[in-house]
Amino acid sequence: MRGPGGVVVELRRSEVHPDDPGAGVPARVRLGDATASFAAALGEGELDAGRMGPVRLTQAQKNWLVKIETKVDEWLTADVKAADGGRR
Repeated sequence: MRGPGGVVVELRRSEVHPDDPGAGVPARVRLGDATASFAAALGEGELDAGRMGPVRLTQAQKNWLVKIETKVDEWLTADVKAADGGRR
């Protein structure tokens, strides 16, 4: 999913681990070389750019993350159920 100012949310099924939810990062936010988990970007409003330090998201980018949060959560929930054989 592409948002304002070049921010991108990547969703990766290979990072969904139902038995160990903290093991992967199935929803990642990127802006150039800066990156963060979706939850961290949403909560902190910034991405990690390594040695360059944190990259602050604009208000428009933060608003977009809030707007798509339900869609991302639905994708993650469906993916966890599928990976877990529908047991959840």
